Amino acid sequence: MANTVTKIDVLESTDYFFILKTLENLVNYTSESDIIKEVFELLNTLFSPRQIVFIDYSQDLKGKATYFNSMYDDNLQKDTCNSFFIEIVNNNIFLGVFEIIDVMYPEHIHEYRKIGIVVSSIFRVAISNARKFQIIETQKEQLQIYSNLLNEMVRSKDRFFSIIAHDLRGPLCSFMGLTTILADEISDISFKEIMKMTAKMKNAAIGLLGLLENLLEWARSQQGLIPIMSKELHLLPVIEESFNLLNEGVIKKNIKITYNIPLGLKVYADLKMVQTIIRNLVSNGLKFTPKEGEIVISANNTEDGFVYISVRDSGIGMDAQLRDSLFSADVKTNRSGTEGEPSSGLGLILCKDFVEKNGGWIWVESEEGKGSTFFFTLPTKKEIVPIEN
Repeated sequence: MANTVTKIDVLESTDYFFILKTLENLVNYTSESDIIKEVFELLNTLFSPRQIVFIDYSQDLKGKATYFNSMYDDNLQKDTCNSFFIEIVNNNIFLGVFEIIDVMYPEHIHEYRKIGIVVSSIFRVAISNARKFQIIETQKEQLQIYSNLLNEMVRSKDRFFSIIAHDLRGPLCSFMGLTTILADEISDISFKEIMKMTAKMKNAAIGLLGLLENLLEWARSQQGLIPIMSKELHLLPVIEESFNLLNEGVIKKNIKITYNIPLGLKVYADLKMVQTIIRNLVSNGLKFTPKEGEIVISANNTEDGFVYISVRDSGIGMDAQLRDSLFSADVKTNRSGTEGEPSSGLGLILCKDFVEKNGGWIWVESEEGKGSTFFFTLPTKKEIVPIEN
C-alpha cells in the first residue's frame, strides 16, 4: 500500500526545512538585538501573525516588550484561540517569551507550537552564545585597560628611576665634589674661590630641593595619596605667592615679570596644586629665558566656565619633536637652561597631572628662538565638566 502524504506532512517538512536553513547561522550572531530581529522575521514568515511581541525578562529588563510591528495597537482585543506563546528558558532561567498574536491559519496552531519549540531551542543557544561572546569581549576590553595602565606604570617607573639615576645623581656628585674640595683643601683656597664654590653649592642645593619636591609630589600623586581640596580661589594672590619662591632666579637673570590678571578673577581648584603648577611653569620659563628676558603671566575668564591661564617667556623655545613629548612620562625631555640650570622635565609632567586632576587641560605653543607659551585651564565652579581640547 502506497504511503499517503498529507497536507500537514508537507507543511511540517517544509517548515522544518525552512527553519533549519534560516537559522543555520543564527548561533554565530554576537548581538542579542540582531538575534531577536532575525527571529522576528522568521516567525513572521512562518506564521503570518497580526503581531509578534518579545517580552524580555533577562538581566535588568524585567518585562520590557519589543514589538515586531511598531504600528500595532496593544489595546486591541487578542483572539486567544489564534495566538500562542514561545517561552525561552536557559539553564532553568526564564529569559523571556515570544507572543504570536492572531496567526493567519489558526487551523495549524498545533503544528505552529511544535515549530515554536524548535525556534525556542535554537534561540536559546544563540542568545547563550551571544552573551558569552559579550562577556569575553568585555573581559578583553578590561584586560586591555589593565594592560595600558600597567604599561603606563612601567613607563612611569622607568622615568622615575631614570631621574634618580641621572638628574639626581649628577647634582649630588657635583655637590659632593665641591664639599670634598672644601674639606680637604680649604687652607690652600682663596676666600674668593671659596665664595664661588659655596655659591655653586647653594645653587646645586636649591636645584636638588626642587627636584626632590617634584619627585615626592609625583610619586604621591601616582599612588593616589594626594587628596584634592578644591575651593574658590582668588587667582592673582595665589600666583603672586607662588612666584615669591622664585625671586632668586629672577634677580640672577634680571628677568622682567609681568602680570595680566584681573583682580577679581576666581577659580575653583586645589590651592597647593595650583601653586605647584604656577611654580613649575614659571621656573621652567626662568631656566630657558636668557638674561634681560621677560615672562608674562596672563589669565582671562571665558563663557565656557573656565579660566584660561598662560605663562609666556621670551626664551629659546623648542622644536616640534620636543614640544610634542613634553608631557609624556616615558620620553626623556630634560635639557640644560641658558645658564646651565638642570632640568628633569618632571615638573611639566606634574603640571599636567595636577591640571587634569582639577578638571582642566594643558598645552604649549613654541618655536625655536621665539620663546614658549604654556596654557592651562581651571574651572570657575565645582560643577563644571572639562571639555576635551
